[in-house]
Amino acid sequence: MSTSEDLTLHHLTSSQSMRILFALEDLKVPYNLNVIKRDISRSYPQLDEVHPLGKSPVLTDKGRSFAESRIILQYLKDYYSSGAWDKSGDDKFRDDYFAEFSNATLSPKMMMLMFFELIPAMSPWYVKPLMNGIFNNITPMFKKDLDKPFQLMEEALSKQPYFGGDNIGLSDFSMSWPMDWADQRKYIDFSLYPNIKKWYDSIRDRESYKVALEKGGPYDLVFFEYK
Repeated sequence: MSTSEDLTLHHLTSSQSMRILFALEDLKVPYNLNVIKRDISRSYPQLDEVHPLGKSPVLTDKGRSFAESRIILQYLKDYYSSGAWDKSGDDKFRDDYFAEFSNATLSPKMMMLMFFELIPAMSPWYVKPLMNGIFNNITPMFKKDLDKPFQLMEEALSKQPYFGGDNIGLSDFSMSWPMDWADQRKYIDFSLYPNIKKWYDSIRDRESYKVALEKGGPYDLVFFEYK
């Protein structure tokens, strides 16, 4: 296990970086937190200084600097979890699968839906009625496209309490972001998915999640603070 206090999360408010902050708090490892407030200009010199992409989250540790939530969570598992997130057998397959599913399936579907919601909302007033007329007919199709992923998740959680199996795993931290997104943007009717609701409530009830919300600043996935 690494114990370097050089471990630093460069965290942009109202972003997927929250799941990294949540994971760090859950692991109870020493780390530094650099909170960067989201700006409508989308220009973040502090992030440009630590990574070529200038995007959050960025983790720095032992002279290394890297982005991509999936890789960051894997790094924390490999070097800082002391085996707490280790899985074996079917649980390992399940944990690996849903860690990938969160980024490769669920988040892209929500991203596309969000874009189609934002286009009319951000259009100039003189074309807004036209944009609403077009995109209000498209967004229901993209919402419907979430049904199968949610059904898959519901079935998985009927057998074990976490996506990682009987105990929380890397996949659960990874899944927390798209499900926060789904909750805040009303992409899911939890009454249809009681197992997902039970899992989501258990995530939000964790002390580490609550502390991450307190430390991380605004976490608005509807307006992204641009009201």
